Amino acid sequence: MILDINLPKLAGFVVLERIRHVDEHVAVLLLSARQDESDILRGLQLGADDYITKPFRPKELVARVKAILRRSVRTRGRPAPAIYKTGDLILDEATHQVRADGVPVHLSPTEFKLLRHFMANPGRVLTQEEILEGVWGYDADVGGDLVKLNVSRLRRKLGADGKPRDVIQTVPGVGYLFRGAEGGVTREEARPR
Repeated sequence: MILDINLPKLAGFVVLERIRHVDEHVAVLLLSARQDESDILRGLQLGADDYITKPFRPKELVARVKAILRRSVRTRGRPAPAIYKTGDLILDEATHQVRADGVPVHLSPTEFKLLRHFMANPGRVLTQEEILEGVWGYDADVGGDLVKLNVSRLRRKLGADGKPRDVIQTVPGVGYLFRGAEGGVTREEARPR
């Protein structure tokens, strides 16, 4: 889907949020005259796969759409949904839920993807570039602020019940390390409900 932000009746950001609540797999490219970094970051944080500003070169738009489609074809053959566990933290891909000590943790679609990416790569330092590629699908530098902002929000939400869950460690000058609780992270296939 190619979605403009400046729509006459409903803002494109609102449309994008509604799409992501219904289906996180629909490929969305935001197209807008808005060039402010805050608008670009907002669109990406809401789950857009890419963002292109007007005026744009038609060949660039076609290339970006093809790149998004390539990535979406690669994800069609994904393995069955998994359940990741570490300590009292559980992420269920099938139900798109996260629980900490049995209590639901409400994450945005992007925060959920970020936590899933960390839990799928425990004990491994992930660079900002690897996180951008794994969570947002970017193979270009969008800026570390996007990663930093989402990691900060995720950390805050994981510790919202008063229990410190410092499972995400910053490795200065390199990236982030998901340590998990003692005993590491386990992955099991989610059973159909």
